[in-house]
Amino acid sequence: MSKLTSEEKIRAVKLYSNGKESKCETSRIIGVDRSWLRTWIKPYEYKEKKLLKK
Repeated sequence: MSKLTSEEKIRAVKLYSNGKESKCETSRIIGVDRSWLRTWIKPYEYKEKKLLKK
């Protein structure tokens, strides 16, 4: 697996976040372990929740 760019990581998080793919399926599509995907999703979800509270 080659190193993913920030844009590729964001694309993976959005793919998962749109609800069409599971974490398992998304990680398989992009070729990374689910644990890496979770580390990218966590800050994204935190930021979304923080925006909703405003």
